[in-house]
Amino acid sequence: MADTWAEAVETIYVRRARQLWEYGRRLGLDSGAAEEVAQEVFVRLLRLPALRRPGNPDAWLFRCGVPISGREAPDEQVRHDGRS
Repeated sequence: MADTWAEAVETIYVRRARQLWEYGRRLGLDSGAAEEVAQEVFVRLLRLPALRRPGNPDAWLFRCGVPISGREAPDEQVRHDGRS
């Protein structure tokens, strides 16, 4: 386990940054925009006050990334189309 929150976020970054970028691309962002969203999400995670830090940071990253991207998650798009 990491000694500090910053170290924990760095460990998560190494593990998840590429996946978060790929998720942004699947939402229709170009490469640069997907990179910006991924970076912004990690900055927000790093700056969270101790009492607001998520118990599952990996899931939080992807939930937070969708609103920042200005897009809807693929499952939400399906629901709006009336398909299941």
